[in-house]
Amino acid sequence: MTEGELYGNVSSSVTVGVGSLYKYAVVVATPQIAGICFTGTNTITAQDHWSNPITSDASIVDMTPNGTGIIFYSSPGCSGETMQYLLSSGQATMYIKTNVKQSGKTVMATRYGGSETGTSNNFTVNPGSVTKLVVTLPGQTFADGSGNSGGVTNQTAGNSFNIVSLSATDDYFNVNTSYSETKTLAYSGPANAPDTTPSSYTTSVNFTSGQSTTTLVTILYKAEATTITVTEGGLYGNVSSSVTVDPGNVSADTNDSTVTGPSGASLNTDITVTITLKDTWRNPKSSVAAANMTIGATATATITQPTNATDANGQTTGLVKWSDTGMKTVNVTISTITLVQNDGITPDADGKLDNTLAVTVSSAGAPTKVVFTNANRTITAGSCSGASLSFTIQLQDAGSSPTNPTGSTTIQITTGSTGTFKIYSDDICSTELTSGNINFTTAENTKTFYMTDTKKSATTWTATAHKTVGPDTITDGTQTYTVNAGSVTRLVITLLNQTFTDGTGNSGSVANQTAGSSFNITKISATDNYFNINTSYGGSKTLTYTGPANAPDTTPPSYTTSVDFTNGQSTTTLVTILYKAEATTVTVTDTGNYGYASSLVTVDPGNVSADTNDSTVTGSSTAYTNNNITITITLKDTWRNPKSSVAAGNMTIGATATATITQPTNATDANGQTTGLVKWSDTGVKTVNVTISTITLVQNDGITPDADGKLDNTLGVTVSEAPVQTTQSEIKGGVQIRGGVKLGQ
Repeated sequence: MTEGELYGNVSSSVTVGVGSLYKYAVVVATPQIAGICFTGTNTITAQDHWSNPITSDASIVDMTPNGTGIIFYSSPGCSGETMQYLLSSGQATMYIKTNVKQSGKTVMATRYGGSETGTSNNFTVNPGSVTKLVVTLPGQTFADGSGNSGGVTNQTAGNSFNIVSLSATDDYFNVNTSYSETKTLAYSGPANAPDTTPSSYTTSVNFTSGQSTTTLVTILYKAEATTITVTEGGLYGNVSSSVTVDPGNVSADTNDSTVTGPSGASLNTDITVTITLKDTWRNPKSSVAAANMTIGATATATITQPTNATDANGQTTGLVKWSDTGMKTVNVTISTITLVQNDGITPDADGKLDNTLAVTVSSAGAPTKVVFTNANRTITAGSCSGASLSFTIQLQDAGSSPTNPTGSTTIQITTGSTGTFKIYSDDICSTELTSGNINFTTAENTKTFYMTDTKKSATTWTATAHKTVGPDTITDGTQTYTVNAGSVTRLVITLLNQTFTDGTGNSGSVANQTAGSSFNITKISATDNYFNINTSYGGSKTLTYTGPANAPDTTPPSYTTSVDFTNGQSTTTLVTILYKAEATTVTVTDTGNYGYASSLVTVDPGNVSADTNDSTVTGSSTAYTNNNITITITLKDTWRNPKSSVAAGNMTIGATATATITQPTNATDANGQTTGLVKWSDTGVKTVNVTISTITLVQNDGITPDADGKLDNTLGVTVSEAPVQTTQSEIKGGVQIRGGVKLGQ
């Protein structure tokens, strides 16, 4: 205390204590980003009435959010939801997240069981980076932060409509207002129409504050249920809700809607007339009521009108027959529903389909042709075509009406396929029709059969129906069919000098290989049981090889195990080294599957190795003068494969002086061995060696030529004098002598 700034004197120290809990100071860092655990300092601090922190406080607080979708968590990274925090030393850290952008929001902390409280500062949650271009379709409403709602309105093929909006949002449908200006967009999803007309979109689009402002005129031409995805530079694609595109009005144009059936008919015999209704873009028009289609025909026709609405292919049928002969015409009138010209808009003038069916009606008689009535079939190699892929032949007259033969008739089915082709009378292919013959009685004109063919077709094979027995003159009928490869059952190895042919397999003699020398397997082909390549087998495969044994020195074979396949055939260089001299096969599998033994390959031994661990000179280590000992020469390659058939003239035994040598007279045998003889006329320690000539002698690496042309292994022999031969005589009989004088005494 002072008086007029005079007489000041500092008092003794006084301690001012913190008051009791009165409130909480709640601090939230701002701004934050939607979908991300709040960053920065986000704390609750216990305070007294004068905002002093109470470091001893350990109260529990209940949390109340004032915002949308705000969630509290117990751990960093926002894991473990909670609505309470425990203060330690007067403070707690909050972990908060919301997926919704918002501003001016707060959170409040209230002491559990008490009234002390604290409200945070206002904070803002901004949207994340743009990750989606959200398509809002007619019938839908887009809400910032939640996305689309409402059912999508069906559209009509060929009719324009406006996409309601495009919104640039983060992962949680929060509009990012920084996405603005003119963008060039790409659309995907809807297919081209059956007539190949592509969809039409508005690709140059203005955005303001994250939402499109351009009118988004769109035309889809394919009748389908589809989705639309919009991207900018390949980014932000988000699949829209499904939109159903209905077919347009029925088109009268002859390229769109058709009236089809046989071109010939017999008197008073019904023919089936097929009505196919499509729109201008050739989308089938299903569910057209039978009453909206009326078949008309030139005079004396009896008509059975359609009774069924058009199906999913836009088709329904009726019947027509005539009581007189001649050229007839069948037409179809469309009523009640709209029939348009090919532009898809202008009403058709006469209400009739432009396409008509011309029919020649003739008197019934003998058949003149055999016709396949089925469409092209696609079957699997070696498998029965089955009930759903049957083949049907029909005997017809000149007017294409089914006609019974005038006598028993046999039609033989043949094919251009080079595989094994058979036909059967039953749909499980258990009863074969011998020689492909199908028999008709005079009461029959239509027969169904089933097929197997083991050779896949490059495009199609052609089956021919030919009359071999019967009184009528009948022209042949033909039908194409497709044979696809079966599932992969084999990995076929093609070795050197072999050629692989799709559908046939390998041909040619396999070239011998040499132990320790690398060679390339020509290729590996993924086929079915009939050597048809299955082109779906592709990508990188990890293969396992079996068959060839380890070399005698235990060196294992070396293979290329990581192999790329394209369209069922390997494209990787298949470097291979076999070390065991043998005749063997190679089998390759993919995770234990598809193993198929290759042709036999003969692996010859490599060059003779001079190394003492491989080729040897052996025999007795002792000898007497002038007595022969047998020298065994064993020739092997670097991997200790015996080297047979080495000519005697290629091996020369050498020995230290005074030796008399009998050189080998036989080539090496299956064990790589042959023998010679050596004797010496004097004593001492001798050495026997072997020189290899004419053929290649290598060091232990199997490649480098040996320097001196000799085997490294030699034989040491100790030669000594032969023992003196003594002769003992045995006296038999005679007189026993007793007494006498001992000589030398």
